[in-house]
Amino acid sequence: MVTVSPDFILSHDNSAAIIKEFRKLAIARVRCAAKIVIVLDHVVPASSEKYAQNHKDIREFVEEQGIAHFFDVQHGICHQVFSENGFALPGKLILGADSHTTSYGAFGAFSAGIGRSEAASVWATDEIWLKVPETIRIEMTGKIPAMVFAKDVILTIIGEEGADRVRGGQRPAKLTQERKGREDHLCQQQLLRQQQLLPPILGLLFLEQ
Repeated sequence: MVTVSPDFILSHDNSAAIIKEFRKLAIARVRCAAKIVIVLDHVVPASSEKYAQNHKDIREFVEEQGIAHFFDVQHGICHQVFSENGFALPGKLILGADSHTTSYGAFGAFSAGIGRSEAASVWATDEIWLKVPETIRIEMTGKIPAMVFAKDVILTIIGEEGADRVRGGQRPAKLTQERKGREDHLCQQQLLRQQQLLPPILGLLFLEQ
């Protein structure tokens, strides 16, 4: 068990619920606003008065707390926005209030999904304890056949290894960066606590752009 301070913590429309949990802590200010990334993307445009109020509450909280990394409804899906804005980098420790936070393993980051109350606690303390999981190494070599996609690869691994493994290693070089991201995105189906792989050359070239 280790106590860590994340490099970034991501949330989306569920920030409204996280804010409620944060208020219960009776703490006036978040500990490190620069580490908080909020992207509104799940219910956009707001489909009801309830969701519109949630968005309003989030915008007001962002202004109140001086959170600079806020992406309103026009920016896109949170995991793409997070990656394309340079938050997902090799060696970074990323937490997110979303089960697909494992996506950032495609960039060589350690990334894990956490709950709303945990996210509120990290906002307040800039710390969380994590259990270091057992790791297995899976190496995929050779050429990906035609009409075989990243989802096929990860679902095959799930079928062979079970739904309770954490993994690391290398992938075939011809798996595109988009497919690498999709494979890591799907790792939540494998019930992974985190997903981290050595950043491939394509990933590094993407980051250089």
